[in-house]
Amino acid sequence: MSAWLHFKIFVAVLFSMLFAGCTHPKHTTSTDTINVQEQAKIAFFVFTASKDSLSNVLDVTLKDKIITEGKLKPQQENTANSFPDCLKLVFSNGTTVLKEIYVEHPLYRRMDVFSENGTIESKSLHLPSSDFSLRMSWINNANKLLIYEYINYKKTNNVVKIAF
Repeated sequence: MSAWLHFKIFVAVLFSMLFAGCTHPKHTTSTDTINVQEQAKIAFFVFTASKDSLSNVLDVTLKDKIITEGKLKPQQENTANSFPDCLKLVFSNGTTVLKEIYVEHPLYRRMDVFSENGTIESKSLHLPSSDFSLRMSWINNANKLLIYEYINYKKTNNVVKIAF
């Protein structure tokens, strides 16, 4: 009978532990503040670039801007020396520079072509107009964009200002 007695005690302890753990949750009336972290966002910009062949003035217009939730993987940043012909995009809030990005110039493209003797040569194409896009992590208080042009690694006098 001692095994039977041990079994009854074990069952009684088991039931008491189960019922003791099943209590109703306490309702709190305090107003707890919930810290909501701002979600990371990705910005997609689509631009049109054109250059007047007579005055050599660069014109860039913002065609579309889309901001969506998401996060980009870290990428290697380009510099002014990354491309012989590039545009430097400077995002700011009007007083402070928030981010600088260098992109390949959309009007000066390089192509590899086969020459008549069968070797591969690099040719430079100058386009009158072209669309280009930019994908970047969104900067919350950015509202102005300055675009500087670099040709053959030298900064030109062309500056385009865009407010968004």
